[in-house]
Amino acid sequence: MFQQIPAADAYILKHILHDWDDKECLTILCGVHVASSSGAYLLIAEDVVPGPETADFSKIFEIHIITVLTEKERRAAEFADLLGASGWTFSKTWHQSGSSMAEVEGVRS
Repeated sequence: MFQQIPAADAYILKHILHDWDDKECLTILCGVHVASSSGAYLLIAEDVVPGPETADFSKIFEIHIITVLTEKERRAAEFADLLGASGWTFSKTWHQSGSSMAEVEGVRS
């Protein structure tokens, strides 16, 4: 994913971006953007940290990985910012009931 990404109309990144800091995520997302065709879709399947009003396991996990590793859990707005900075247009986020897992959608214009 840091070397070459195949051309496609749709991409799914599941549990990929939380392993990397923002700079490396931008490298990955920019590479996917360059390889993609106009109108391509990108689905990012990750644990999305909810706002302060919601108790969620992802917040405990986030504290753990921030203190021990270089990984990072992100909020929906942070994914939207990464998409925008890498040339994608943020479309929407789907949240799964009873889970911190969500799908963040980007579209290449």
